[in-house]
Amino acid sequence: PGELDTAPILEAAFAANKRVFLPRVEDVKARDMAMVEAFSMADIEAFPRSNWGIAEPPRDDNREDALDARVDLVVVPGVAFDAENGRLGHGAGFYDTWFAALAAGGAAPARVGVALADQLLPNSKIPDCPAAVPREAHDEVLDAVVVAKRT
Repeated sequence: PGELDTAPILEAAFAANKRVFLPRVEDVKARDMAMVEAFSMADIEAFPRSNWGIAEPPRDDNREDALDARVDLVVVPGVAFDAENGRLGHGAGFYDTWFAALAAGGAAPARVGVALADQLLPNSKIPDCPAAVPREAHDEVLDAVVVAKRT
């Protein structure tokens, strides 16, 4: 709730014959997440639900991990974003950890946040916090944020 529905993005990607990878939490304590291939919207709809109610790819050998594939674009959800492409997630750091693993493998896909207008925060005037979304050293800044009906 409160986040942009990515189903239309997934539908468009499948219609354009793009390969699609979706997150699956591997280890909560280690903040380990895999991006695993999905083959269609029907495939996604059949995925088991995580503890958070999110459809996650099943654990089987027929799905490639995005770390082993060529990834051009990563669409990133979030709770809030700012005008400097900062992102606030749910606080576990799964995407930041995954982006670091991707970069360690030499990959540098475009990272684009997707948001509803209410999720884009104005820049803050708080000293030592130049962006509305607070950042720590491990937090990754995105390349762009696309807000419903504007960027």
